[in-house]
Amino acid sequence: MSRQFSGFFDHFRQDHTFEALRTQADRLIAMQREIDARWPGMRLTVLSVHDDTLVLCAPNSALAAKSRQIVPSLIEAVAGYAPGLAKVRVKALPPPAAPPRPRAVKVIGEQALEQLQGTASELAAGPLRNALQRLIRRQLDQ
Repeated sequence: MSRQFSGFFDHFRQDHTFEALRTQADRLIAMQREIDARWPGMRLTVLSVHDDTLVLCAPNSALAAKSRQIVPSLIEAVAGYAPGLAKVRVKALPPPAAPPRPRAVKVIGEQALEQLQGTASELAAGPLRNALQRLIRRQLDQ
C-alpha cells in the first residue's frame, strides 16, 4: 500500500504544515502493515482511529464477523501504534449492486403493426403521426 503513495507522502514529510496529518497517516499505514502481516487472509483495511476505537473495513460481512472474533488480538497487535485503544469496530463493504436488468423488448404483433401503419397513413402530419411512424420503424428494425 505504501509503495503506491510514497511520492504523495514524501511531499507531506517535507512540509511542516501537514505534520499532524503525516503522523496520523504514518500511524495508520503502520497499523495496516501489522494487520496484513498477522492476518493476511482477512483482507482488513484500516479506516481510522477515533478516540479509543479502531475502525476497520472488511470486504464482506462473513470476514467482518470472523474478524470480530479476533478483536482482542487486533488490539494487542496495534497497541503500540494507538495507545489507549480499547475497541475495534469492523464495517463490512456493502455487496456490489446488481447490474441493471436488461430492458424487456416489447414486440408488437404483425396484425397490430399493419393496423398502426394504416392509422398513421390516415393521420394528418403532426406529432402523433411522427410518433406512430417512429414506433413502427423501431418494430421493423428488431
